[in-house]
Amino acid sequence: TGAITAGSTSFISPLGAAQVSPGTQIEIVEGQESLGCSQYYDFKTVLSVTGTTITVTEPFNTDFPAITTVNMGTFVPVVNNAVRDITIDQDPSVTWQVVGIYTYAAQHMRVQNVVINTTIDPIYGQEDNDATFDHVSASSSVGGMEFAAVVGGGLTNSYFSMQNGIPLLSHATLSLDCGTSYFPITNNYIGSGTDIGFLVGRG
Repeated sequence: TGAITAGSTSFISPLGAAQVSPGTQIEIVEGQESLGCSQYYDFKTVLSVTGTTITVTEPFNTDFPAITTVNMGTFVPVVNNAVRDITIDQDPSVTWQVVGIYTYAAQHMRVQNVVINTTIDPIYGQEDNDATFDHVSASSSVGGMEFAAVVGGGLTNSYFSMQNGIPLLSHATLSLDCGTSYFPITNNYIGSGTDIGFLVGRG
């Protein structure tokens, strides 16, 4: 697959019509295996396929350099769901690590007015498109909030705290990584953490 420029609506892929057709949901991923996750990420819907040229319905949000590790896969997203007005408390007798809310390949997801108390990630978002988190109050023992390969949406009016991070593993109270983009963080408060309050990184 060749390079993709932000703002473009088509790209060249050897897969072509063999695996995609108009209306197919696709995820474009580029990364390095040594990092364990993507560096660039985007979701799109196929408009048309002509030979090896795939045209999508909306412009790409980010650039994809021409690196040999570019991959494309089709997927079935979870669309138009919401979690609102709920409290999630981990049972103190449970000794294993518990994630409060885990969103995966969710499109147009809304999480609002939620209180979460867990041992590890109160919220873990992965490969979501347009996922919005608003008025979330979250605390954990050893892991923070993480958004990995999330495109669009955002995090607003929320509070986070973490008691004891795991160095070099879950040491950030709030993390954006693995190609997360166009995900604004506004009007939030980090109450406590370990060595990193807010981490923005590629891996």
